[in-house]
Amino acid sequence: MKTHIILRSIFFLVVIAGLTVIGKAQVMVTKVVPESPAPVGGGLFYTLPKTVLKVNLVFEKIARQKGPLSAYAAEYMGVSDIILTSESTFRLLDAGIEPLPVSDPNEMYYVQFPADKAKDELNPVFHLAENGALLSINDNENLPMAKPFPELQQTILFKKESESFDYEASYNKRKKMDTVVRKISIDTMTINRFLFKTNWVDKSEKERAEEAAQQIAKIREARYNLLTGYHEVNFGESLQYMDNQLKKMEQDYLELFLGKETSTIIAQTVFYSPQKGEKQVPIWKSSEGETVLLELNADAILKGLTEAPISGSNIVYYRIPAQTFVKVSFKGDIYFNQLIPINQLGIVSTAHISKARLHFDPRSGSLISMVKE
Repeated sequence: MKTHIILRSIFFLVVIAGLTVIGKAQVMVTKVVPESPAPVGGGLFYTLPKTVLKVNLVFEKIARQKGPLSAYAAEYMGVSDIILTSESTFRLLDAGIEPLPVSDPNEMYYVQFPADKAKDELNPVFHLAENGALLSINDNENLPMAKPFPELQQTILFKKESESFDYEASYNKRKKMDTVVRKISIDTMTINRFLFKTNWVDKSEKERAEEAAQQIAKIREARYNLLTGYHEVNFGESLQYMDNQLKKMEQDYLELFLGKETSTIIAQTVFYSPQKGEKQVPIWKSSEGETVLLELNADAILKGLTEAPISGSNIVYYRIPAQTFVKVSFKGDIYFNQLIPINQLGIVSTAHISKARLHFDPRSGSLISMVKE
């Protein structure tokens, strides 16, 4: 009899304890997916950040252009080592990567607070950052100092030379004079009357080449006279200026035969969001097919961990970023090689929020401190 009373007492204690657990308010956290139903009741949304790589590239574009009079370079200039085809090549001067945290639309969660709870029972307090990431739960007064989000800045270096030939668009007409002889006969006398007819015709390419060669000869003669004192005038410091201008004119005429090479500094900024499973990705490609490659090698230490379920009660989702070696290469040469934590290449895990104070890094979504009460 006494044993029966004891067993019945134990049964009632277990039932009461079970009812207490069942009746305790539960905070439901669910991952938002396209097929998720509309949220019911009061709650809030938060997101986990992903990493976007801001890749800054600085190129030197080298353009080689064939001269318009290159066919006569050997005849008038006596040279054969000239630019025969027009083409452009790129040389990568510098590469840098800046990781930027942005909200991940594929990692959004809805926190649903219970509709019914005990009078003295309090809901957990969530504190969010400006980008919708978690800052803390149940502790808004002792927030860690968060690093400011970076401002998007870009420095552009520009140096461009003219891709046209200065003396190519010179006057392309020459004067042509025809003599017309008109014979006038009066009785036994014949008079020849000369008429001169003038018109303008286009110069042939050979005539233009001959004219350019003559200009080069004149410029060289002018430089020789200037430097040897032929003018018997003290030009002072102006002598160097005049000589430099004559050399520039000579070079411009020579480029009509030899071709020209121009150099331009170009800054390119590429934003790229890495995905799991990617090893090597082309992030920039020139019109000639030259490619800048981004190589990703994530640490395999997280591969053994399982992903969190899509919903749960009294839990919160956070991220464990993957430490990733990131390389930037161009034509087989490596221009950037550093270890960067990339959020979305890691895993999503959970932490219990019951009677706990938690703090998170809003840039990575990772849990940085947890205190159980």
